Amino acid sequence: MAVTNVADEHIGELGVQSREEMAKVKGLLVELARKMVILGADDPLTAALSKRSRADRVCYFSMMEENPLVAEHIASGHPALRLEQVDSELWMVLYDNSMRHPLLAVTDLPASLGGAALYNIENAMCAAAIAYGLDQELESIVESLGTFQCDASDNPGRMTTIDGFPFRVVVDHCLNPSALAAVEPAVRKIDGDRRFLVYSMTGNRRDADYSKAMQMVAGDYDEYHLYTTDHYLRNRTAGELTDLLTRGLLDEGVSRQAIFVHASEDDAVTSVLGRAGEDDLVFISSWNYEMTFQHVKKFIQTG
Repeated sequence: MAVTNVADEHIGELGVQSREEMAKVKGLLVELARKMVILGADDPLTAALSKRSRADRVCYFSMMEENPLVAEHIASGHPALRLEQVDSELWMVLYDNSMRHPLLAVTDLPASLGGAALYNIENAMCAAAIAYGLDQELESIVESLGTFQCDASDNPGRMTTIDGFPFRVVVDHCLNPSALAAVEPAVRKIDGDRRFLVYSMTGNRRDADYSKAMQMVAGDYDEYHLYTTDHYLRNRTAGELTDLLTRGLLDEGVSRQAIFVHASEDDAVTSVLGRAGEDDLVFISSWNYEMTFQHVKKFIQTG
């Protein structure tokens, strides 16, 4: 089993009030593993879960070549993955039993979006470690990573582009601050004359989480289209949720004229698709990619 990190997601729910308490919860899963545990070494709380492991082996992975914990682990002959410079390129490199195995360059990883999607590089290292722990051949691991795409067939709703417009439409399921923090740096690198955001969050988050999410995107877009979905209000009202998001944007200096509030995701998407023009960027944070895709497809067909 694998733990990539311990983030703020779900803090404040079910009696979990801190990242330290969330680490204890995730540690229960670590204790169940028997063959190999894979842990993100760049987060101290995650790395410390190795103390709770009962598995035969622990494999760390790191985005940093100089992570001292990983270096010590490698020197002891244990399995680990990290990023290293190889011939002036950044590569994913696997170590085990004092053997070094360069897997592939980050730029050869389609899901990394040319190296911009750092979170997918981390996910790829974790996936490679899982496959290796399941005794998959290195050639098979490299081939799989080198062909896995951010598209509707391989990974729908994760930085998925929908074609059919003179502007770019990208959809992702980044409906919490942690996911948005991971995705937004990659979105910033996508060109767009004007930039439109369609966004919402679930109702069972702390008030501060809505402000935190909006801090990450304030100033990155020309228009912010906020919406709610009744199924995910979770003890908040629709108006309360969009008010929290609106307040977060206003506190960061976004003009009220740039903020639009909609009763549903469909309404928000329809509005944005009608307003976007050639060479613009539309970024949709969606609850359900398939429903969003069908709605967009219908818009294309009907104009």
